[in-house]
Amino acid sequence: MRELFERVLDRAREAGLLSAEHFSVDGTLVRAWASQRSVIPKDGPSKTAAVPAYMGHVLTENRNGLVVDSRLTQAGGSAEREAAPDMLGELRGARTSM
Repeated sequence: MRELFERVLDRAREAGLLSAEHFSVDGTLVRAWASQRSVIPKDGPSKTAAVPAYMGHVLTENRNGLVVDSRLTQAGGSAEREAAPDMLGELRGARTSM
């Protein structure tokens, strides 16, 4: 699947459809398929239930709305802020070939 995704991006680059300057990162919470019984509270029972989850992130090029990267990270208070610079930094030749 990743190879297909990269091929589509290559075609978009060749057609001049990708900007190297304007991107957005969006995230969504993805619940894990874990049982609530598999979550063990460190400090005993709490008032709010723990939800095993991940964050799905999508990096979108804004000029044409094309997705240029996606990934899944562990959910946390700063997961999206941490994923965004990593995703931008890993764009293949973003400054030169887009």
